Amino acid sequence: NEDLNQITWQRFAAGLYEPLGMKVVDGVLTAITRGRIVKLHDYNNDGEADFYEAFFNEDEPDKGWHAYNFDLEVGNDGSFYYGRTGGFSNWSVPGGVVKVSADGKTSEVIGAGLRVPNGIGKLPDGRITLGDNQGTYVPASKISITDINAFHGAGSWTKHGNKYDPQKIVQPVVYMPQELDSSSGGQLWVEKDKRLGPLSGQYFHTSYGKAATMYVMMDKIDDTVQGAVYKLPLKMESGTMRAARNPKDGMIYYSGLTGWQAGATQEGSIQRLRYTGKKGIYLKEAKARKNRLELTFTSPAKAEVFDKNSTHASAWNYKWSKGYGSPKFKISNPDERGVDDLNVTTVKFSPDKRKLILEIPSLKPCHNLKLDFKLEGDDGSKLEGPVYFTIHKLPES
Repeated sequence: NEDLNQITWQRFAAGLYEPLGMKVVDGVLTAITRGRIVKLHDYNNDGEADFYEAFFNEDEPDKGWHAYNFDLEVGNDGSFYYGRTGGFSNWSVPGGVVKVSADGKTSEVIGAGLRVPNGIGKLPDGRITLGDNQGTYVPASKISITDINAFHGAGSWTKHGNKYDPQKIVQPVVYMPQELDSSSGGQLWVEKDKRLGPLSGQYFHTSYGKAATMYVMMDKIDDTVQGAVYKLPLKMESGTMRAARNPKDGMIYYSGLTGWQAGATQEGSIQRLRYTGKKGIYLKEAKARKNRLELTFTSPAKAEVFDKNSTHASAWNYKWSKGYGSPKFKISNPDERGVDDLNVTTVKFSPDKRKLILEIPSLKPCHNLKLDFKLEGDDGSKLEGPVYFTIHKLPES
């Protein structure tokens, strides 16, 4: 109940081989495991699975020490999606997102070139996103949109010969530096629902490496999608892996574990994120435009007390290589390590005080831009950065 004073649990199933994602499909708990998708049926309704249906078996299961199948998503047409490791496996097409037909009889790889896609997600229009982890041929952890012909730059690179052109690597929606996300989890679209208050309608992302949750504010410009990431000021108890929205209460529930450099306090956890109803100011949108950054808030800010000196912007690029991740490189000098500090010349608010505009004449496309800021809402609540941008294009509006 709401007071959490009557919590019970019961084991529903056991003996699964590395289940790293699950969904309830037509009332049946469905899990992705190593080598197969399993449906867990409770035919006698005693609260425990009594039949494990091998719904889909991989044609070429891989016994490699790191050949995991990650996460499970259900497409708008009933098909299933999961990610699989690239750099530590022997699949014919390693490092991809596998699409399984709704009847479980056929499969295909719709995106390739992934290193360790621990988590995936689905946008409202049905497109599949993924989080990949920094490492060989992955300059920094990132969130990308994938499709049938997408190549993401790692994993299966050496096994496809000249099939893929490095210049045609799918650019991510966002890069996330190590300080933000050192090992990505999954993504969750939360439809607009007043029960989650000001955070409804956001695309959430989890970080295993930082035991954190954040949301991605996507910005579609023509055929390009770029975005910005804001981490909620919450420290999760374990390496956060999966998130799901409960349709009964509208809240977000998280599951996590700790086994490898998660920076967490517990070996595992189930937690929830709920809206208390308390008023506050939240970041709603973050966009990069020609010569400026725009932050939009859920409620008005106290513009008269805003301190321009509380803002600081810096930007950098990465280099794609077989090295483990990439150092930061200056935009002003692509071969020099470091970041460029950007001069915020002017700050102003929209008439309704819900949008902050920071003018930066030297703004250029970049893999990452970090913006620090502090402000106060008209109700006395506070909001502060950083927010991280990935900028592919800078349109006028």
